[in-house]
Amino acid sequence: MNRRIASVNQIQVNTVNFSGILSIGDTETSKQISRGIALQKEGSYFTKKDELFFEDYPLFKMEPKIVVSNNNNVQMKTYQHNENIHVQRVKVVGVTTSSIMQVGSLRHIEAVAWLKHFRKLMD
Repeated sequence: MNRRIASVNQIQVNTVNFSGILSIGDTETSKQISRGIALQKEGSYFTKKDELFFEDYPLFKMEPKIVVSNNNNVQMKTYQHNENIHVQRVKVVGVTTSSIMQVGSLRHIEAVAWLKHFRKLMD
């Protein structure tokens, strides 16, 4: 990987949560894993009957299928007109659920998120 120096004058990030990462500097490997259950219920009260558990859903037992390419037939040439990357300002609303906001080099990334949504409506 051809490394370059990244220079950012100002970074404004509102929220980082749920396995989100804000990384400043070079990173060799980043691996984020997140799982979540979202329940949207009509009405204002949650009871014990509304509890949901990861082990009740096969989705959360699945292993991710990582695609590994052994095909090295792609040839690419890049021309970098400047050895540095200069950015004046970056504004980010949110970094969440196994995502990354990276300033710098990143050699390898693996990000997985399992999320199951439910809606419970009143009769």
